Amino acid sequence: MGAGRSVGRVGVGEPLAGPLARQIGARLDAEFGRECRRLGIGDADVWRLLGDDPRGAHGVFDAGHRGDGAGRPILRHTAGVDADDAVGLDGAATAGVEPFVRFERSKGGFDGVRRGGRRGAGARGVVEGGLSGGRGAAEPRSRASAAVDDDVHAEPRTGRLISLGPENGRSFTLVGEFADDMSYDRVEVPADGARITVDEDGELDVPSNPIIPIIYGDGIGTDVSPAAQQVLDAAAEATGRSIHWMRLYAGESARERYDENLPEETVEAIREHRVAIKGPLTTPVGSGFRSLNVALRKKLDLYANVRPTYHLDGVPSPVTNPEKMDMVNFRENTEDVYAGIEWEAGTDDAERVREFVEEEMGFGDTIHDGPVGIGLKPISEFGSKRLIRQAINYAIENGRDSVTLVHKGNIMKFTEAAFRDWGYELAEEEYGENVITEDELWDEYDGEAPEDVVVVKDRIADNMLQQLLTRTEQYDVLAMPNLNGDYLSDAAGAQIGGLGIAPGANLGEGACLAEPVHGSAPKYAGEDKVNPTAMILSGRIMLEQLGWEDAADLVRDAVEETISSGKVTYDLHRQIESGTKLATSEYADAVVENIERLA
Repeated sequence: MGAGRSVGRVGVGEPLAGPLARQIGARLDAEFGRECRRLGIGDADVWRLLGDDPRGAHGVFDAGHRGDGAGRPILRHTAGVDADDAVGLDGAATAGVEPFVRFERSKGGFDGVRRGGRRGAGARGVVEGGLSGGRGAAEPRSRASAAVDDDVHAEPRTGRLISLGPENGRSFTLVGEFADDMSYDRVEVPADGARITVDEDGELDVPSNPIIPIIYGDGIGTDVSPAAQQVLDAAAEATGRSIHWMRLYAGESARERYDENLPEETVEAIREHRVAIKGPLTTPVGSGFRSLNVALRKKLDLYANVRPTYHLDGVPSPVTNPEKMDMVNFRENTEDVYAGIEWEAGTDDAERVREFVEEEMGFGDTIHDGPVGIGLKPISEFGSKRLIRQAINYAIENGRDSVTLVHKGNIMKFTEAAFRDWGYELAEEEYGENVITEDELWDEYDGEAPEDVVVVKDRIADNMLQQLLTRTEQYDVLAMPNLNGDYLSDAAGAQIGGLGIAPGANLGEGACLAEPVHGSAPKYAGEDKVNPTAMILSGRIMLEQLGWEDAADLVRDAVEETISSGKVTYDLHRQIESGTKLATSEYADAVVENIERLA
């Protein structure tokens, strides 16, 4: 077991600095049987405790909230939720609440939690946590003194400190010492690395020696992941940095160590270290997951699946001019078909849904007789806008010309058309003169976009599949609901040489999990023959998220130099007339040699 420790002191009303700044969350306990509901407010998630009188509900903005008051000391500014669901970032006295602080590293739950009871205003309760979960006797882990008018509760597993939400709406304030301990059962934390944190503006604060979690994955993941590590290490070293890898487990490797496919320890380690990379995972039948890959994205709220698609010189392509493709696809990761809301044909649940749809909603003549499978396709304003916001921000920050909203709104008018409409609404409300619509481009600018302005436009999904081929160079950044994004990104990948080349990453607020687009191809596992380029270039996206653009550029240039010189793995070698066929490990060695030469 590896561990790292940092201790600090926070007093009432003092600005909260350092790692704990991002650990302030909005959590209200529902132990009294009252409902705890998550509200999406702009970039923040607010947890609201619902009771008979909604004015008694209260919440706290996440530290990374970009709305009014961003950058102000978090401890002094909390969010109140009134009867009209209005949320405002105000002083604690105004909002009538104070922040809740969670101890992010307290693993394995709390032993012997002592709670401060109802002993009157100003009474102090003490919460003391310890290790558990089969690791021997409890040892002190974290301690906080809290002014309470009700019980103070330490949530099991996560160790979050929570007010139990007394009816008078008061809570506690942290005034004692805290300890930040990184400890895991079966994960070794690198002793020399440092953890990535998030600053007050929600931006990653990356040390020069970050700890980066890595999941090798299943099948060929055990081949391509070490190859990518070798290349990324070389790029970091060539630019004066170092990566300290922390091996995590999911899929087959997790079943061997934890007897489960996706251990909570793996999820929490990625959440705590912010930036990670993984190989492909295979979801076994009967595992309890539709997809381990999707489960990780949803558990970590990595809502944007980002797939840059560009051609590397020397890669065979089925199109005449693959170099015209330079596109970045933003695919929503948490709703649409990924919501997973469906009922199997012939089940009682499916028949109940059919009855409701036909009799209550008036679609009696729509569904054919006989067994029918039924699914729901939720697309929300919150989910749509945060995905499109990521796409527009990327376009602005990277000098891209346009963002295209891809939808099937001509048929699905209340879901996919809503995605389009919310995109235009977001562009107008949040970006002002930084963006214009395609209509404005032609009506006001005669088709010539002003410098440093992003054009927001939309296309029907089936038409967009055609235009990927016929008008490739007219598209820059695409933003799409989940299913459209799956189709479009794979079609785009085919134009630049296939999924063996295509990288990807999943982004959330201050979080990144990079992963290749391809699957696990178990029949080739351990043969040291498959192409690791997609995994390596996914690592390139990870380096960009760290702000290491120089290292990221080295990776791309070295990969392209290797391929263009004819040094390739078997999949590309069989498509070119001459060249040298390399094993997976030999290809990684060749890329590293080019990194060292180019640096």
